[in-house]
Amino acid sequence: CDLRGLVLSFTNKSCFIMFFDWLYPKYLPLLSQALSRWATCPVLTSAVLKCVAEIVLNKSQRLMFDVSSPNGILLFREVSKLLCEYGERLLAMTDIPEDNIYQTKLKQVGLCFQILRSALAGGYVNFGVFQLYGDECHMNAISMFIKLLGSLPERALMEYPKLSSSYYSLMDIVTQDHMTLLGNVDPNVIIYILST
Repeated sequence: CDLRGLVLSFTNKSCFIMFFDWLYPKYLPLLSQALSRWATCPVLTSAVLKCVAEIVLNKSQRLMFDVSSPNGILLFREVSKLLCEYGERLLAMTDIPEDNIYQTKLKQVGLCFQILRSALAGGYVNFGVFQLYGDECHMNAISMFIKLLGSLPERALMEYPKLSSSYYSLMDIVTQDHMTLLGNVDPNVIIYILST
């Protein structure tokens, strides 16, 4: 994705803010639409997910918006929506041949975990705002993470190092700063998480 290469080159705040002002609200939803339209094409979805992962990655503190700016919240809401919509499509993929499961599903799940981890750990969103205003995008993103985790074959985390790396780094962030959201999770899921 050429857009990913462009985003990769933005290492300071001013360049990234100009890019974000161009991207949102006109073009960011196109990434979600691309994932919805071509959900069964892993080459395309991987490129789009990697682009989104680069957009939400707060390297060199480039995503530090002004105090009065809602851009961090808007970015998280769009990413949460994208992850939830695409996650539902991933969950619907059940008849995947065993020899193609990594390219078709597991790689995409790992990229979704990576995106969520970067969005949660980026430091550009005050998550209390969502609860204060009754916006469930934060909870929806965590819920989708739990659903995707539950859809993984038991051996997947052991067999695929990139998937396990993205899972464990996301679990690190979730258990540090977002533990209260796991209180509503089914006890069997908690047992599964603890067993991993």
